[in-house]
Amino acid sequence: YVLNGVSFKLNKGDKLSILGINGAGKTTIIKLMLGFYKINSGEILINGYPMTDYSMKDIRKMFTVLFQNFVQFPLTLRENIALSCLEQKDNDEKIIIALKQSRIYKECENFKNGLDTYMTREFDDEGVEMSKGQWQKIALSRAYFKNADIVIFDEPSSALDAGAEDKIFQNFASLSDNKTGIMISHRISSARLSNKVIVLDDGKIVESGTHNELIALDGLYAKLYNLQREKYVMKEEDCNKKIKKSF
Repeated sequence: YVLNGVSFKLNKGDKLSILGINGAGKTTIIKLMLGFYKINSGEILINGYPMTDYSMKDIRKMFTVLFQNFVQFPLTLRENIALSCLEQKDNDEKIIIALKQSRIYKECENFKNGLDTYMTREFDDEGVEMSKGQWQKIALSRAYFKNADIVIFDEPSSALDAGAEDKIFQNFASLSDNKTGIMISHRISSARLSNKVIVLDDGKIVESGTHNELIALDGLYAKLYNLQREKYVMKEEDCNKKIKKSF
């Protein structure tokens, strides 16, 4: 089994971080919640009722998700953003707000055909070619555009620079109280933005609590956090040494 005995509860407005090493089952939890996989045993409840009581269409309306393996659609910028909420595809103002939230608007505002510029030259010689980091920002805009009740980020910053990454975490932390957020990130420090943290190891929840509670526990979470913090400190020290040498 990928997951074994995993159980937790989310209330409306909670911000949850799911942490663990690669292969621990983090993304599997998200895909089960979205109905991509069927569970072999146990159940998932929504407002106290089994997930199977709801239509899959209604379930997925509740979520907006950015997976790390996002899709680069050979469509226009407008269509790439509005795919998450097609009934709003002609709402230019809402599309621009989503682009600004993901910090890609400045790179798109001067496109020759505006929001109707193709994001590839495959179908239009006037189309544009974007970097992987830019595509990730477009995928992030698509997630913001839907404006669903539950926002899920699965490694949302794998191809982004530090500034864009910090912006994602700021947006996650500032989600309004009536929205629920779930974050899977390689940046352990991002868990400080959440009021709930669960740590997975070999398909099981081995620790749960707040950032401060898990640091005090001095278990797997504290170990991963301190290892990553030491790595960033060492990088900063090396950078400072190089700057001093250059002068």
